[in-house]
Amino acid sequence: MAAAYAMSCTHGGDMGNFMADPDLEARVARIEADLAAPKSPLESRVAVLESKVDGLKPRTKDLWEKAQSLSGIVAALVTGAVGLYLTGVVNRGFEERKLETANVEKMRDLIVQLNKDRIEEKDAEAIGLTLGAFGEFAVPSLISALGTNTTSRAAGARTGLLAASLSDKKAVCNALVTVISNRTQLYTVLMHKRTVELLGRLDCGRSGEDALRAYLDFVVAAMQPGGLPSYASTLDPALPIGPSEVADMRQDLCATPQLRASCTPVAR
Repeated sequence: MAAAYAMSCTHGGDMGNFMADPDLEARVARIEADLAAPKSPLESRVAVLESKVDGLKPRTKDLWEKAQSLSGIVAALVTGAVGLYLTGVVNRGFEERKLETANVEKMRDLIVQLNKDRIEEKDAEAIGLTLGAFGEFAVPSLISALGTNTTSRAAGARTGLLAASLSDKKAVCNALVTVISNRTQLYTVLMHKRTVELLGRLDCGRSGEDALRAYLDFVVAAMQPGGLPSYASTLDPALPIGPSEVADMRQDLCATPQLRASCTPVAR
């Protein structure tokens, strides 16, 4: 009994000492307060954590933002390309203008030489050949020289027109068709004869053939009684025209490849 009492007293003393420890009491109080505090549901806490994690991730740009960011680069590239193109166009324009100016000056000098009062046929043909290299730009001057009374100059113009037809046949053919179709006394009968010969040499297609046929009909009508004055009124009166000139014109027309099969040449 005494031993039991002694043991009881001993344990009781230890418990008293345990409860008297202030640090221990503070820890117990914090644990109890933590247990007594209301707890948020697990799903809420997980959602809060996920939101915090998402905030740490780098934000991905959507398609519109990417397009906006690229638009500046594309605009810069387009502006640069357009600038280079325009620069090239302007430079090319300047070069072409310089070339045109140089060509005009060279053509002017050649035309002056071709129109000299006295010129050898070989020199005229050389000049005409050089002018023909300018193509359609030289055609008006060559057409004008073709109608001259100077045989050497006309020969040079003929050579030039044949040369120009190699690079610009359409321009030459159109000019010749215009000449032979004119009825306003602008050209002489000699000019028409030379034009007929050139249209026969060149294959100007349907327009050239139609112009030759129409002129043949006109000449045939002029060979009828009383038809000569009507034909003569369409030509430059600087050169007189009679029945022999009309007959020669018909023969020249019938000698062309375009009309050879459709008419019988008249004996000179």
